[in-house]
Amino acid sequence: MEQDFSKEIFENWYEPGKIVSISLKNGVLLEGVLVGFYHGEENEPYIIMWDFIAEDDYQALDQFLEIPDSIKLKLKQDDILSVNFKSDSKGHP
Repeated sequence: MEQDFSKEIFENWYEPGKIVSISLKNGVLLEGVLVGFYHGEENEPYIIMWDFIAEDDYQALDQFLEIPDSIKLKLKQDDILSVNFKSDSKGHP
């Protein structure tokens, strides 16, 4: 069975508001904030999908308002190649 990197990201590195750089398997590079997640079922990865928003959109939000769906990007864990956190020097798949 493959190692579940979604659990490693969640347990060791996930913190709302922390700026991340995400490399997708299709070559796209995203910079912004992971703002939410969806847990997998019993035979799925710990996290199956992440909610992501661009850094500029995150900075413009009122911290007490709900994040509008129109600025969220849903990222499937399977589509993520690596995640780098601003305070982290190495990527975490």
